[in-house]
Amino acid sequence: MAYNADKLKTPPSSWADFWDLEKFPGKRALRKSPVHTLQIALMADGVPKDKVYALLKTPQGVDRAFAKLDKVKSSIQWRESGAQPQQWLAAGDVVLTSAFG
Repeated sequence: MAYNADKLKTPPSSWADFWDLEKFPGKRALRKSPVHTLQIALMADGVPKDKVYALLKTPQGVDRAFAKLDKVKSSIQWRESGAQPQQWLAAGDVVLTSAFG
């Protein structure tokens, strides 16, 4: 997770914070792919990371991940390239994003 420190007074510390639109207002960016995005959604919903893949093997787990994504979909800007998170943070287009190093 990466964030724009100029836009947020308090840094987020979890994926649950990423979903907290009141405490951390603004647009978010997520990868436009189920890879990593569904895992992140489940962790934001309180699933321990060592249980995420077992849950995603079930239809209920996939449904739960999409239900969690529905809660922030109006604030999501879907990214398709690896450079977009940094570009969008620098431009002020998003305040939070998933990213890789």
